[in-house]
Amino acid sequence: MGLVLIQGPELLLVDRAITEITSKNSNAQLLILDAHEVEVGVITDSLAPSLFGDSRVVIIKEIQDLDPECSEEILDYLTDQDSNLILVLWHKGGVKGKGLIDKLKKFNPEIISADSIKKESEKIDFVRREFSSLNRKITPQAVKALISLRAQRPAISPFNGTYLKVFANLS
Repeated sequence: MGLVLIQGPELLLVDRAITEITSKNSNAQLLILDAHEVEVGVITDSLAPSLFGDSRVVIIKEIQDLDPECSEEILDYLTDQDSNLILVLWHKGGVKGKGLIDKLKKFNPEIISADSIKKESEKIDFVRREFSSLNRKITPQAVKALISLRAQRPAISPFNGTYLKVFANLS
């Protein structure tokens, strides 16, 4: 079914990409693995063909932190992929795990960018696009307030879709 590579640290964009993939494949079995918790053999078992030919989505988060043996399990799977499985891999970016990324790109994955939103102008554009996508308007002062809130409390990001929808419904 496919290979998807999500690249970048912006968690909101990563979550959106994963939600979109899982929504499009809502009848598929879903398995989410975190590289920090994966041991050798788990990936091979998770990617093994289903006995019943069920559609599956396997998501492996933060692949830059995989052990080399686990990275090899992914590459071994890709040489003989299951046509009923979508493999979604998230790499936060940076040089750690770049060798794996280079090898993965040889398998022509769908690449989804989740680059950081760093510049003030990018943040402003992002918030405006979000409100526009909800068919809502937002004042420049409200945009600045949301961006300021994100800077003050990054753990509770107002860039999270839920917060944006709440703010959009208030305006």
